[in-house]
Amino acid sequence: MFSVNMSWPLKKIPGLSLGLECNALRSSKVLNAERFIDTGFIEYRGRQNTYTQMLSLSPYVEVSTKLGKFRPYISFGPYLPIFGQTLVELYLYDETGVLAETYLPLIDPALQGLNEDSEALGASIVIDVDIQAKTSGGLNLGFKSKAGLDYALSPRIGILAQVDFVALAVPSLKTTITEATIQGTPAQIEFGRALGYTTLKDVYTEADLPMIIREISYQNTLDQNSNSTYNIERRDEALERLSFRDPYHTATFQIGLRCSLGKK
Repeated sequence: MFSVNMSWPLKKIPGLSLGLECNALRSSKVLNAERFIDTGFIEYRGRQNTYTQMLSLSPYVEVSTKLGKFRPYISFGPYLPIFGQTLVELYLYDETGVLAETYLPLIDPALQGLNEDSEALGASIVIDVDIQAKTSGGLNLGFKSKAGLDYALSPRIGILAQVDFVALAVPSLKTTITEATIQGTPAQIEFGRALGYTTLKDVYTEADLPMIIREISYQNTLDQNSNSTYNIERRDEALERLSFRDPYHTATFQIGLRCSLGKK
């Protein structure tokens, strides 16, 4: 996290200030998954890298007191994100045939039955997937408080250390796949074509994906008319899912440099 902080003391009320803080946040998270069958053979594995970016403003009220060169302080105020998104990099390798059965008929309706015909002959369609996607969120107001200690090196320069607490939950709006590569093994591609599925391609990219795979629209409610399942008849519409709130509750420790520009 990177922060820029400005404050203005209220001369008529000693120890009380009004301030504005701008925060730039980037965080990351890695998830791995594997599933085994009894023989120990890996039939599914995945990796997901998630990156969150956010720019926010936080006006606040600060209360402080002076103890020699030290100035302890506390502050609190609203926390308003003005820009934010979550980026996801997803890798999947599936030997079960589940991904092929779910997604290939949506990409190309002529491929319905491919996985079933392959399994009838003792084989499953292996799918190797690389996806990059981004999720955008709606505006929401949070709360931020902090407590710290400022040590004066000179009348205008000081070192401060503080603990920040942020309470924020951002509602999801939309997830969009920006890049994608979906492919099988060359031998299985030829096997599928030999079964009569001649439109089977070596590699599918984001340009081949129908809207139902490429985009998720988050809704407050779903009903029987919602496009909430993978339906070939509605493959040109965004998939609908219930909206959720991404929690951004954080507690951070910061050390920084304070520079006073006003009159002393």
